[in-house]
Amino acid sequence: MSPSPSNPMISETLRNDLSIVLPSLTARAPLDIASDILDKAVDLLSHSRAPAIVGLSNLSIEALREVIPLAERIRGRLLPLPTIGNRISTTQPVTESATLGHLFACDMIVWVGCDGGSGPVAQRIAERQLLGAFVDSSLDVVLRLRDDLTRNPTAGPFGACKRVAVVLKPDCDPRVISQWHKLAAQIQSRTRLCVFSLPANSMGGNERGVIETITWQTGVSPIGGGIDFSDGNPRWCPPADVLLKRGAIDLILDTSTESRNQTDISRTIPRIAINGNAIPGTAAQVMRCDGIVLWLCDDPATAAPDPAVTFFATLMRRIGTRT
Repeated sequence: MSPSPSNPMISETLRNDLSIVLPSLTARAPLDIASDILDKAVDLLSHSRAPAIVGLSNLSIEALREVIPLAERIRGRLLPLPTIGNRISTTQPVTESATLGHLFACDMIVWVGCDGGSGPVAQRIAERQLLGAFVDSSLDVVLRLRDDLTRNPTAGPFGACKRVAVVLKPDCDPRVISQWHKLAAQIQSRTRLCVFSLPANSMGGNERGVIETITWQTGVSPIGGGIDFSDGNPRWCPPADVLLKRGAIDLILDTSTESRNQTDISRTIPRIAINGNAIPGTAAQVMRCDGIVLWLCDDPATAAPDPAVTFFATLMRRIGTRT
């Protein structure tokens, strides 16, 4: 079979690694950078006072690096959709997290409100676990465990194993997440306990890349909302659904192809659909949910560039030269 943008020839090892980030590898198609799409975007942006670039999670890291200065140039907003995470998590005082590699080497996995069927990442963890335990994801459970461990350091599933990983269900209550991290810190001198939150299955593949890239380039985290450049400086703003209900967006550059993002409110707003999906086989990168960066190709020196990078860079130049 010959390589093509929608059916790239990549090694089976890379395909296996990327399947955690991009579950539908064969459903990716190249971005259309036809001039009529660029013309429409430039024209609508010239009349917009409150544009927003939404989606983002399907873009590569390289494409995101082009999107951020574009949002700044148009005095718009960067709005991950669906919204990534909860703002409470950014104030968590204690963190005992780990990479998937560390989880794979643990003696036991404690599943909190989830199991090995809770998405592709959970499946990979379950394939390698030696022992497993299951507890409810309620606040009462983790607080009771913390109390038991204070009185008996070998209580629960933590006494017999040296390396234990707690895996939390997607969209777990931030208060519960915080308490599990505190529990891990509480017994760290006796048991190497780490806490890992599964990514939500509703998210796009590169949501961790969205968080890290935007935070690094703007100094502001988009967790729980987005980034607003309307006054020239990046600042946190509420998520897309809140701004849409307020009528605070008059133009949407939608980088997501998911129909679930086509809310009734946003259907009345001018929209430019930009299929900028990260394409396996191109010289671009994505970030796994545990922060590990993965190339989309086996050899970046010979692979084709991500077409989304060209699209957003061209749009940036067109806006800059428009009178």
